[in-house]
Amino acid sequence: MPPAPRLKVTLVPARYSALCQSLGLTEEPPVRFVTNGKPGKFLGMYWPATNSIDIFCNFASIESGRLIHAQGELIDTLLHELKHAHQKQLHGSEWYRKNVVKAENEANEYAASNRHLWRGVVQLKRVQHGSAFSKLSRHASRQMV
Repeated sequence: MPPAPRLKVTLVPARYSALCQSLGLTEEPPVRFVTNGKPGKFLGMYWPATNSIDIFCNFASIESGRLIHAQGELIDTLLHELKHAHQKQLHGSEWYRKNVVKAENEANEYAASNRHLWRGVVQLKRVQHGSAFSKLSRHASRQMV
């Protein structure tokens, strides 16, 4: 039996740059997708000290039919964390600590109102690595050419 398919997350560089520019960010925070999060959940962390973003995700429980929904959640999480980067740039790190509720509400509103604009910034694909089926498929497609 072949191994379970894995999911691959990719940030589209040109779209990500455009997104950061639209927010007025002077630096693009590096984004890292960490795959040991809670099953079926997405959690993001903006790290002000390093100006970087980690998005924790666990794809084990995501079914094929839910890929579009999962991609939407990834985009929401990314937009939310980028808004925190923008808040830090505008107000400094201390502002967030004093205004946590306001900062979180602003980030949630930004993500909700802009997700439709940035659907293509993150790509989520199901890949089948190393199985006999994927090797057979590659071999068959070479033979057909």
